[in-house]
Amino acid sequence: MFQKLALTAFISIASVNVTNASEKRVTDYLIENEVTEVTKESLSKIVETVFSLTKNKSFPKASDVLAIVEVESRFDPKATFNGNYGLMQINYTTHKEKVENRKHLKKKKKNL
Repeated sequence: MFQKLALTAFISIASVNVTNASEKRVTDYLIENEVTEVTKESLSKIVETVFSLTKNKSFPKASDVLAIVEVESRFDPKATFNGNYGLMQINYTTHKEKVENRKHLKKKKKNL
């Protein structure tokens, strides 16, 4: 629990001025603290996507999205459980009118 709070605080601070350096610091922090088992390259792309999708928006913040992704899938874009898919563990049955097929839910940007 403490580690998740520390992660959220760290990401909030790093995302104040969103730059490539911020994305790199967040990625390095996640790798160093063994938050995930995905490769650094894959994790870097996820962090970059989250930062770009949340840029210039008051909600959700990058820190909020990354915290959800950590809890739901541990940053594994191929994660599946009980009909839920991808980084955010979106339920296909519930959201099938918004998604062409289940495969799209495993694509980072579509899932986020």
